[in-house]
Amino acid sequence: MSTNPTLTINQKKAAKELRTQRPMCLPGTNAIISAKEARAWHDLVATAATGLDVTTDQLPAFCDLAGVAD
Repeated sequence: MSTNPTLTINQKKAAKELRTQRPMCLPGTNAIISAKEARAWHDLVATAATGLDVTTDQLPAFCDLAGVAD
């Protein structure tokens, strides 16, 4: 059975903060230009999601809010 995918206040706040830290992207996209910077930033997102107990159901919303590319 799925859990509620709604993010908590702390999860939303963290995702928004991660978006402000995201490296330079291709204009009009969430695709980070530098592969090295992308790997480091995605590690930050994964670490934050784990630390905030983001569930599998919540992960798409967390990543969307953080600005992770599809």
